[in-house]
Amino acid sequence: MTTLRAWQEDCAYLALNQYLDGEKHFLCLATPGAGKSIMAAEVASRLLDENLIDFVLCFSPSREVASGLKKTFQFSLKNRFDGYFGSLGDSLTYQAMINLDESFWLLLKHSRVLVWRSAMRTGGERLSWRTSKHRPRIHSLSLARLGALILSQYL
Repeated sequence: MTTLRAWQEDCAYLALNQYLDGEKHFLCLATPGAGKSIMAAEVASRLLDENLIDFVLCFSPSREVASGLKKTFQFSLKNRFDGYFGSLGDSLTYQAMINLDESFWLLLKHSRVLVWRSAMRTGGERLSWRTSKHRPRIHSLSLARLGALILSQYL
């Protein structure tokens, strides 16, 4: 268990309680570098410990952010976080979603997934689903149907 600052603990508590009350979306708003990802990794750890989720997916606008999230979640979860067999999740860019095949999206229908969406800070980094043959169904509206908890951060 990671020691969180007071605001992170309050935020984690609210996210977990909202999830247990049936709310599948939670917005965390804080300045860059404040520790949103650490808080989200702790929420993931608690949900995994309680057997409430099966794995975690992180999506972010760049490879650098995806790499940082991977390290944060791997440290907090004390397990591999590379998307391979036996790991507890993966960290991908939004752009990588286009290349995920239908079998990946079908897996989500039968799993309990926590999705952490890192902020897109500029309009130029938006991803268009129209370029994907499979049109991924992993956006904030459809994830709720899949039973996933979504933690989003925006600035």
